[in-house]
Amino acid sequence: FSLMRLIELIASERPLGEEASHQMMSILRRQHGFNQVPRFLGYNPFAAELGEAQSFWIGNKTGSMPGVRADTGAIEVPGDQMLVYGVMTQGSNDTGFTGENEGEITNGLVGRILVEHWWPEGFASGQIGIDSPHLRRLSK
Repeated sequence: FSLMRLIELIASERPLGEEASHQMMSILRRQHGFNQVPRFLGYNPFAAELGEAQSFWIGNKTGSMPGVRADTGAIEVPGDQMLVYGVMTQGSNDTGFTGENEGEITNGLVGRILVEHWWPEGFASGQIGIDSPHLRRLSK
C-alpha cells in the first residue's frame, strides 16, 4: 500500500508543497481509467467542461495484467473530506480485458461500498451512483 500512501501525501500537499501536489493531482484527475473503483459512482470527469455539477472528484491510477486489476486514488467528497484508497484483485480466472472483467467489477463494488460507508452523513447513496445488475446482486 505504498502507492496509496503516496496518493495520500500528494493529496495532503506533503512533502512536495502545494504547487507540485496540485499539478500531480491534476494529472490523476485526468485519468481515463474509470472502469474500476469509479465504475458504479456515476462520476463524470468532464462535468466542468460540459457545465454540469459534479459533487465529488476522483484522481486515480489503474493497472492491469491478465488476472490482476489494481486501482489507487483519492475521492474528494462534500465537506472537503478525502477518501484515499487502494484496491487490487489477483488470481482471477478472467484473464481478459473486456469491459465486464470480474476484477474490474469487484474493485468497482468495493469502491461503491467504501464511498457509501464514508460519505458525509445525510448524503443519499442514490446521488453518487449508477444502477447495475452487479449492485443489485450485492444488495441481496
